[in-house]
Amino acid sequence: MKFTVVFKSYQSLDLSFGLVFAPCPIWIKGDEIVVNINPKDSHYQLGSVKKLIEVESLQSKLLEKKAVVIGHGTGYGCESDLKELIKDLRNEGFEVKYKEF
Repeated sequence: MKFTVVFKSYQSLDLSFGLVFAPCPIWIKGDEIVVNINPKDSHYQLGSVKKLIEVESLQSKLLEKKAVVIGHGTGYGCESDLKELIKDLRNEGFEVKYKEF
């Protein structure tokens, strides 16, 4: 699996990020690497949402603390990575919805 996380933002902003496992978890924006979460581990780790928020200065760009996680059937992530991602978003105060693509 791989995931797309879309944060609720103002009309003029697109705050969507990919979470791919290549083979370690990496936040991407388009085809650019934003954050290499942990190059030594192939699983998602709590605290990775906070890193993304800091690197992309998202705090000031968010309309509300709401996010949609879209799961894609392709990629190297697994169900436990999805659970940790959703838990991590909630730990940061986000209301989360999940959809499969």
